[in-house]
Amino acid sequence: MAARKASARKSTARKAPARKGRAKAASRKGAARKKKAARKRRSTSLADRARDAVQENLQDLEKQLPKNMRKMVRDLRKNLNDFQKQVDKARKEREARWDKLEKQIRRDTTKVLKRLGLSSPKKKARRKKAAKKKASRKKAARKKA
Repeated sequence: MAARKASARKSTARKAPARKGRAKAASRKGAARKKKAARKRRSTSLADRARDAVQENLQDLEKQLPKNMRKMVRDLRKNLNDFQKQVDKARKEREARWDKLEKQIRRDTTKVLKRLGLSSPKKKARRKKAAKKKASRKKAARKKA
């Protein structure tokens, strides 16, 4: 019987650290979730967070109101969502139009500069210079190491 007790003690001694490890792993997972949630919060824009807050508040209000008034709040939420979609669509279209106009202005500028005999800065030349700088930095880093 003494052997059984000793082996039981050994097995519980082995399990105790494992439990601590599990607790640490669980706490790491919790920390990872918190970090992920914080990143998600940072990645969403202020407008998105404000819109979500308004939606949550309207949902809470809907729960607190009597049944005959809930439909009004539900319709209000639906109309707000539709309006927000329209605003987002208009914003995207505006950005697309702006980008298109900007490209056209750049093209026209390069044509005018060519007619005047002036050279415009070329993208390829800039890329080559950047590549040369990057290569020289790598060489310098290798020499130091």
